[in-house]
Amino acid sequence: MQLVKHENENTFLEYCNNNNKRIVPITKFGKHRYDEFQYHNNDILLFGRESTGLRESLWENDLENSVYIPMSDNIRSINVSNTAAIVAYEAYRHIVLINN
Repeated sequence: MQLVKHENENTFLEYCNNNNKRIVPITKFGKHRYDEFQYHNNDILLFGRESTGLRESLWENDLENSVYIPMSDNIRSINVSNTAAIVAYEAYRHIVLINN
């Protein structure tokens, strides 16, 4: 795993485009269940804040690659660190354990 810090949203998007990275937004409005999505080595898992979620401008034009974790209707959200652990492990499982 590589950690890259970006100055702003534009430099982040430019980095993704220039380095063949696929953005996978994690949002309750996602198109695919997190455990049914096909993850790849070049994916960037993108999480939002617990309070406000992921800014729409980062995912609204690319719902095809978005994922969600199913939740009960009376739960507003899952703690972002738990969400990251759940989705990151599932991506690892798909990329390393299933595909190799």
